[in-house]
Amino acid sequence: DYYLSFRGSLKGGENNRSDFELYDAGGKGVNVSIFLNSMNIQSTALGFLGGFTADFYLEHLKKYPRIQPMFTGIRDNTRINIKIMSDDEYSLNAKGPHVTDEEFARFFKRIAKIYDDDSLVLSGNVQEELRDKMCDLVHELSDEGTRIILDTDLEIYHKCTGKRIFLIKLNDSNAGTNEADIISTGRYMCQNNTRYVMYSSPVHD
Repeated sequence: DYYLSFRGSLKGGENNRSDFELYDAGGKGVNVSIFLNSMNIQSTALGFLGGFTADFYLEHLKKYPRIQPMFTGIRDNTRINIKIMSDDEYSLNAKGPHVTDEEFARFFKRIAKIYDDDSLVLSGNVQEELRDKMCDLVHELSDEGTRIILDTDLEIYHKCTGKRIFLIKLNDSNAGTNEADIISTGRYMCQNNTRYVMYSSPVHD
């Protein structure tokens, strides 16, 4: 993530110069590991990492002694998301890297080392080309008894319906915005082999 802060509002067609900038190793999954580190809980950070940002990412995670990086190297660049803070806030998210079949196979081998009493947190955006593969992965690990926590695309939820999921986290984008829809969605998931459903509501001023 690349954060840029500007005084006032952005002006179209002009050179807008920031007064503050920050680089951070982001991603929902890594944020989960950082939170677990603060709770003195060991975790393994999995996923895909490549390009010129890979060294920065690994160096950044050295600050967290309870995070064990086990990323799968890829030829493409890890995406960079831009967060702009001015009078208004903007979030510019890149599409994400292309992951080859061979790279995903290496990732799958690392996931296969998960023990039955481990928990797997699948968080964040999943590229469209990887969704079926990720669902196959969830199906296999679910059958083997791994505790699976999903905080990702609605399409992944639907494709994993009926599989044993420990927890699913929902928000306005995939559960609706009124109480009846949220309860209906959560009840449907619990009736289809999901043990817990968590809903997070956006914070309004």
